Amino acid sequence: MGLPSLSAVESKLIRDENGTWRWESPPPDTTNTEYAKVMPIYFTAYDRLFIAAKKRSEFEFLYAIVEFVENSNQDPFETTKRTFREMLKLHDQAEGFAANVLSLWLYGHMVEASYPYQVVGDLASIAAGQQHQLHVFPPNDKGEEMGPGPKITQIEEILKPLRMKACVKPMREAWHSNLRNALFHSNYALIGSDIFLPEKGIMMPFEDAMKRVNRAIASFNAFEGVLNAHRSFYPESIKIEVPIGRARYPNERATVVVREGYGPVALYGIIDDAGIHPPALIARLYPEEFELVRAGIYKLPAQKEQTPP
Repeated sequence: MGLPSLSAVESKLIRDENGTWRWESPPPDTTNTEYAKVMPIYFTAYDRLFIAAKKRSEFEFLYAIVEFVENSNQDPFETTKRTFREMLKLHDQAEGFAANVLSLWLYGHMVEASYPYQVVGDLASIAAGQQHQLHVFPPNDKGEEMGPGPKITQIEEILKPLRMKACVKPMREAWHSNLRNALFHSNYALIGSDIFLPEKGIMMPFEDAMKRVNRAIASFNAFEGVLNAHRSFYPESIKIEVPIGRARYPNERATVVVREGYGPVALYGIIDDAGIHPPALIARLYPEEFELVRAGIYKLPAQKEQTPP
């Protein structure tokens, strides 16, 4: 079992009237049964969480997905998305040992990407009735970030009373702490059809490792796909009610700023939030877009893809 091809990753899924996602047409890469099997399940899991959070509070839901980034050119998630696709291109051209190592490296990058955990954890809290949180997983007293395993457990605990633990199933099924640690410390050996993890003395069938790799890719791709789907529900700028606890004045409304072909990128209005002086502009914008919003333009033109040097 290898990785899904780039064409398979770009294949579309659709949601039926019951809220279950399925492949729009059979994925072109029929050899990768693990990826093809779990993708609809993972899409459905994340989608139900997004829906639950939005139902509880549309304002907090949008706050979570447009969380402030000072400059979108400096957004690590954009680099991770690009890395994901570029690595798949390389893998499509590689064979044997090189292809196997690229697969493992990509796994390490996918399971450590912090933005999906932040958003899923944030939406879980919102679905449970809390406000959006800037840091769902704050660093410890030493400034160290929480690892993926504890993050997943924390999200599960939030969702357990809601009977929605299945919404974090993609992350749980992708995660393997021993495999991750071995890869990040370059402490593994490929031996025939196995991968040896010396620190734990574990000999893992490479096929089992590749199941985790494909689940991690499916989890990441499903998260991005559901996020994009929910952004697409906002093609035009609208005004939404600012909830009690966020509004400075009665009946306060915030403007949802959208980017053409992308969806919500900012909330603009009199919003009470620590460290932000009203009118607040909570946004994931490029530098030139801030000026447009300040000028009263709330539907921004499509952003040209920016190629890093």
